[in-house]
Amino acid sequence: TSIPDDFMVDGDFTSHLPLVIIDTHGSEIINYKHYDLETDSFVYQDGVDPYVTVTLSVCDAEDHVNRLSDVPTFSSEGKIKVRGNSSSTLAKKQYRLQLMDANGEKAAASLLGMTASDSWILNGTMGDRSYLRNYLALNVAGELDPYTPDIRMCEVVLKRDTGYEYMGLYGMYECIEQGEGRVDIEPVSNPIEISD
Repeated sequence: TSIPDDFMVDGDFTSHLPLVIIDTHGSEIINYKHYDLETDSFVYQDGVDPYVTVTLSVCDAEDHVNRLSDVPTFSSEGKIKVRGNSSSTLAKKQYRLQLMDANGEKAAASLLGMTASDSWILNGTMGDRSYLRNYLALNVAGELDPYTPDIRMCEVVLKRDTGYEYMGLYGMYECIEQGEGRVDIEPVSNPIEISD
């Protein structure tokens, strides 16, 4: 499918990769993080929630032919924010997704065949136009270390009033976190405090 100059596509858009559809219900995903010279770090504005409430839908057909007009194979409420420090200044942002249930509580789910979790990363890999470096590195590392995060490639669109804005090719990553299917270790019950 060709992408128009304005990046707006309709329900006929088709891909052999899974389609991830983000509906912000009219809100914009704004990067509230900025560099603070005094602390020499990236910080969020005080009193601002960096997350935007979204409905996340995934079209991932068994025959690998996915259209925006298809009935989603997965749908969830959630929230999204711009992720990363230096990457947050790039044209193609990274995002952190948090899946939630109807009551606003965290809700784990399997995405694109990966182990269920409530936290996910969408990485646009702006630094690697081949889109192969991270994918190959993580898959090779995963053969050696079971704690390596899984990755699946997908195409991401943002729902707009007039159609869908094509956001591009992304990697859907597992977050590094403690838990079954991730870093499967026991939680620390008595952390050691280190004094100066």
